Amino acid sequence: MLRISAVNLLLVGVSTVGVGFVTGLIGFLLGTTGVVLGFGVGFGLISLLGPGTFGLIAGITTGGAIAFGLILLAVLIYSVACAALRGFA
Repeated sequence: MLRISAVNLLLVGVSTVGVGFVTGLIGFLLGTTGVVLGFGVGFGLISLLGPGTFGLIAGITTGGAIAFGLILLAVLIYSVACAALRGFA
């Protein structure tokens, strides 16, 4: 259903949308979700384990890993889209 054409447009159903806009929107949504989810999980772990050293390290590490993973996924999607466009040029 999705096809990237040589004119830098992403064909979605019957309408065309710029690939840069779509990948930017996906990146923003994934990055924001990662930061919010990472903060929530990290804060939850700190609240659960206490504000001691172990709680802080576990909360910050887990929250950072969640945020990093979703941001990395956004970068991967952007890279694949750019590589596909270079292949058609």
